[in-house]
Amino acid sequence: MRTTKSILLVCGLLVGLAGGGYSGQAGEQSAEKECGKDIELSEADDHDAAIERFDEALRLDPKNAMALGDRGAAFLRKGELDKAIADLSQAIRLNPEYAVALTNRGAAFLRKGELDKAIADSSQAVLLDPTDSMAFTNRGVALWKKGDFKEAVADFDRAVRLDPKNARAWSNRAASFLEKDDWDKAIADFDEAIRLNPKDWMSLRSRGIAHMRKGNLGKALADLDEAIWLNPKDAVSLRSRGMVLARLGALGRAIDDFSEAIRINPNDKMALIERSVAFLNVGAFNRTIADATRVLQLDPNNATAFNNKGAALLRKGQFEKELVDFNEAIRLNPKNSIAFSNRGVVHMNMGELDKALVDLNESLRLAPTDAMALSNRAAVFSRKGEFDKEIADLSEAIRLNPRDASSLNDRATAYMDTDQFDKAIADFSAMLRINPTDTWALTKRGNAFMETDELDKAIADFSEVIRINPKDPMGYCKRGAALLRKGESEKGLADLDEMIRLNPKPPALPDELGDSHGKAGKSEEPIANGEEVPQYRPDEAAAEQSSRPGNIPR
Repeated sequence: MRTTKSILLVCGLLVGLAGGGYSGQAGEQSAEKECGKDIELSEADDHDAAIERFDEALRLDPKNAMALGDRGAAFLRKGELDKAIADLSQAIRLNPEYAVALTNRGAAFLRKGELDKAIADSSQAVLLDPTDSMAFTNRGVALWKKGDFKEAVADFDRAVRLDPKNARAWSNRAASFLEKDDWDKAIADFDEAIRLNPKDWMSLRSRGIAHMRKGNLGKALADLDEAIWLNPKDAVSLRSRGMVLARLGALGRAIDDFSEAIRINPNDKMALIERSVAFLNVGAFNRTIADATRVLQLDPNNATAFNNKGAALLRKGQFEKELVDFNEAIRLNPKNSIAFSNRGVVHMNMGELDKALVDLNESLRLAPTDAMALSNRAAVFSRKGEFDKEIADLSEAIRLNPRDASSLNDRATAYMDTDQFDKAIADFSAMLRINPTDTWALTKRGNAFMETDELDKAIADFSEVIRINPKDPMGYCKRGAALLRKGESEKGLADLDEMIRLNPKPPALPDELGDSHGKAGKSEEPIANGEEVPQYRPDEAAAEQSSRPGNIPR
């Protein structure tokens, strides 16, 4: 019996269709729309004309099982599932060993969500024809949707062994690995699926997501670019590329992709959440609030949206309003460690240090390796004057992320406040290894050298500040103080004159030691009152966890 095979999409799950070959085009792919996933019907398949031919054949022979099976396959390709099931059932009654009809009826049941019937038909098909790769593929999809991942992967394994050219089996197995966070195996299988079908935009999209999860952002971007070129209207690909661009720091392009995804699907909650995060990171706080509010209209219990809205309000200094949002985020998801950390920052800004500590302790209980929560708790300890605890938290944050310049700065400042100047110098030096042109770190290290009477080193640091930014009056102020202390009065006074020329209303001059080591949380954002900058963030992790596009068998 001839078996023309076609692929149908069901809720993101690729289903194999073994057809009677009415079109005479083996391997043609049909594409249909189901469960919000867009694919296009092959223009080469004239299903209506084929159905008319089978109607004529059945008028001549109403008990022609093959004609019934082929007409059922045509109805299945058209998406007329009830008619397909009726024809295929009649074909099976006439010929109980008609394996292809069982495979196709199983595919129809799968599309209708009748998983047990799909499994039963696929199982009977493989009993009759143990070489039917598509039947194993379909049963694997049904098992996957029922949560039986181990058996699903076993069926995909069998499908691949039986037909190494079954691209859908490779793609489905890859998607199963992707769901289990087994990036390398997922990528290897997607590689094979794409080799077999280079225009499989869904596999390209999914492989791009796998690369993104693994941190291979360049490869992720290349795959998602290709997927979008093949299907410019796929909102999930656009959203996923936006996520990659955001991680690469191309926030403007990321926002463009999120916006296009939202234009295609105005109810795409994940695209709205991701765009709200991007808006927050470019300082468009009102737009962040607007996107988060739109998500809450679609999903009133979305904890991530409450958290991100609160983060924007926090940036705007509207503490009471943001507290309400973080409270709601925590009520909806009591395990949301980021919301606890953010609410702790709000309490800290409101001067409620004990409440802040309770929230940050809970955040770290839920996520013990969250470097940002450790840094935030350190800021609370700093305000309480508990410098040993502050330094301990910052040390752990730095151990988790040795390139965290903000935590290095905060620990260095804590060392300065506790007269541990050599340790402070070491931390400021580490900051400068990360960013050699960080004028804040240079200035602060210069201050520390002043404390240890290493005046030449201090002058060198202040001179580097001036070289990087010749219009920085503070650089001249600091170097002038150091030169005066060294006894080089003429040079010192010249620097102070230049400071006054650049800023006719300068701040109060440092004392003769140049001792001005007030705290700041980030090198580019010193705080006037000399306190650490708390760190807060949108709930990006939660957004990613719930936006795994394409990582299910299709």
